[in-house]
Amino acid sequence: MNAFLSHKGLTMTRIIVHDTIDLFKQPYLSNAAPKDRFAILSPMLMQKAGLMRQAFAAAATSDAPLAVMAAGGVDGGATLGQQGFGLFNPKRLTSATAAIFDAFRQQTLFDFTEETLTGCAAAMPSAIDEVQVFLFPTDPANQVQMICAHGIAGVALAPGMIVAQVYPTPDGMTRLAAMLARWWTHQVWISAHGVPVMLRDWLIMEGHAAHFAASIVSDLPFPTWMAPFHPAPDWNATLQTIAAHYGLASYDDMTVNTYGQNSVIGSARAPLPEALDPNMSELVESVIKDALDTTIPHVIAAHLYGDAIVERQGHPGAGLPPFAGYAVAASSYCNY
Repeated sequence: MNAFLSHKGLTMTRIIVHDTIDLFKQPYLSNAAPKDRFAILSPMLMQKAGLMRQAFAAAATSDAPLAVMAAGGVDGGATLGQQGFGLFNPKRLTSATAAIFDAFRQQTLFDFTEETLTGCAAAMPSAIDEVQVFLFPTDPANQVQMICAHGIAGVALAPGMIVAQVYPTPDGMTRLAAMLARWWTHQVWISAHGVPVMLRDWLIMEGHAAHFAASIVSDLPFPTWMAPFHPAPDWNATLQTIAAHYGLASYDDMTVNTYGQNSVIGSARAPLPEALDPNMSELVESVIKDALDTTIPHVIAAHLYGDAIVERQGHPGAGLPPFAGYAVAASSYCNY
């Protein structure tokens, strides 16, 4: 990891995890009129030092990386409006929201996050003085967060900020730990090198992240590089429990509202990452090596996420299977 760090003055980073549940409980569980709920939340939205204003700022400083993630079908947990947290989502059910708030407390999510990131900072020191962590509850009626991101998505490519949405489950805490280790690696990368610009940068950063997460987290039910993109073992059961809150037989029957347009979830799911056999790995590496210097977000995404995923977002593919770039990064990042 020493080559990954370019800092001489390393320090022990202060980790600050904001208790968003305590702040969100009243407006999100209220049955009051939208204008009254917004009045409760507006100081966090509008004041310069407000919690959500800071989170917005964190997202806004990472436009190019967020464009890569968006082309890969992930909003990075940085959509901080109606569709992000569901305050005004007409399909969000208060009882389902209460359940996720309870899960935050039962899983001691904020303490778990602080302890995990503190351990990461000790294992991979940096010159970062402070990291603020904004963990927001995933809207259980948000299709992208629940189906594509499997309840956990975030961005850590703004200096000193990690912004994420999480739906905590008992089996999902190991996955979350791997995600936190990955996000910590992103923070160390940008503190040393700035945000990733070329595909080469992404491969090196994500390769280090996969290896670092493997050193921090044990007992993952899948290879560490798959952790950001693979659901936890209890995720389907979680979706079924949410469906029960809505009086539905299956989460497939959920109606979601996306900026005023209603649609039913259905049974279709985004592809999951798979291990590459030697022949496919060689092919993927040859394709990726021809694009190492590209800086175009959707081209970077095509090489990281693969055709089936970027084509769903309206972008051309590069002839690669799902998440092929991440698989190669985990095995060959030192070559770039």
